[in-house]
Amino acid sequence: MKYDKILLIALAMKFCVSLLAILSICNFNIAWAMDSASYSIDWDSINSGGDDYSSSTNYYLSDTVGDQATGISSSTNYAISAGYRYGVSEPTILSFEIGTQENSTKTGYTAFDNAGNTINVTSTTFLSEGNFIAVVENQGLSQVVAVGKIVSIAGLVVTVDQWDGSPAGIGATPAGSDDYVYRLEGNSVEFGTLSTTVGTTSLTFSNVTCNTPNGYTVKVYADGNLLSGANSIANVSDGTVTAAAEEYGAHVYGTAATSTSGDFAFSTATTDIQINSSYATKDRIALVYKVAISASTVGGSYTQTIYYTVTPNF
Repeated sequence: MKYDKILLIALAMKFCVSLLAILSICNFNIAWAMDSASYSIDWDSINSGGDDYSSSTNYYLSDTVGDQATGISSSTNYAISAGYRYGVSEPTILSFEIGTQENSTKTGYTAFDNAGNTINVTSTTFLSEGNFIAVVENQGLSQVVAVGKIVSIAGLVVTVDQWDGSPAGIGATPAGSDDYVYRLEGNSVEFGTLSTTVGTTSLTFSNVTCNTPNGYTVKVYADGNLLSGANSIANVSDGTVTAAAEEYGAHVYGTAATSTSGDFAFSTATTDIQINSSYATKDRIALVYKVAISASTVGGSYTQTIYYTVTPNF
């Protein structure tokens, strides 16, 4: 049975929408002249500080030092909102990154440390700082996964910023001969040649950072069924993609993941896969695609387009 690949259009969107209104009120603090036997200060001024917007790779800060008498004051006919930032709308930041498992980068590993955010790999040929990677234990329809972003490589020890997905389920040493590390920089899912005896998987990560008070929602939908001409592979309907039974679907893993009760089918209607109802920094999930075929599945090259969307919650 030959199955070439599923084309996945996963547009990595990283954008910032800014709306800024600034009210600047100048205050002058004046004190009496000061002197001593040897020195005199005729005038002194105490000023406040801060910065409109400070940022780094992982953090964003709007700070003001020294505001006085801030808040709302009112009378019958007037009201004042006092303070440099009082009532100011901060820029809305919504950052979204996705990437898919690259099969050509597969490498083994010898040790996994969830708490220490490290993994000892057998080769770093395809890995560089800044890459997102996936750790897959017991590759297959019941595999366990962890995703992270590489911050350093020392010899064969790779350190990531954090592990997400289901890292607590991965053992400290490989469980068998089907445990691997993949780079997650691709934009298409390639299942290769399928077998009726085992199921086949691939995965995509998504990473979201936002400063909207009500958080964000990530959804997926498809352009239709998984098709080869007029033939299709059946969507999973019982919550579990099972080997030797023609079924296709996905499962999501991670603390921000939703729709996690079982394997779900892609359709033209949207499915929520990742939600946070508050501010988010480096929220990540792993979405694992699963496909299985039976002896009656018609051979061919099957394709499908999957769309990812992210929106702020208001």
